[in-house]
Amino acid sequence: MTALRGFAEKKGLKVLEPAEAADQNAFAVTKTFATANNLSKLSDLKRYKGKLILGGPPECPTRPFCQPGLERTYGLSFSSFVSLDAGGPLTKTALKTGKVQLGLVFSSDGSLAQL
Repeated sequence: MTALRGFAEKKGLKVLEPAEAADQNAFAVTKTFATANNLSKLSDLKRYKGKLILGGPPECPTRPFCQPGLERTYGLSFSSFVSLDAGGPLTKTALKTGKVQLGLVFSSDGSLAQL
């Protein structure tokens, strides 16, 4: 920040304090799916009786904080996994079209409200 501020001042700009927000992996369902299944938090998916398909990056089935973590921490059981991108347009489209019910996204993605 010191270097950035020094550079910005030379250009007549002011650099503000950075936000405390952090971009982290998160998991999302669509609003429609959440409403239809009375879901308000990730752990609510444990009681979901339908076919639960997870979508995310190719390494998700083996990453401790992806599929194995969801199964271990929340007791979720997936009928299958669909290899997509990490929180990008493929994952969002798969969620919107019902190809997957749960997708790996990024917590600071402003477009998540449109799911």
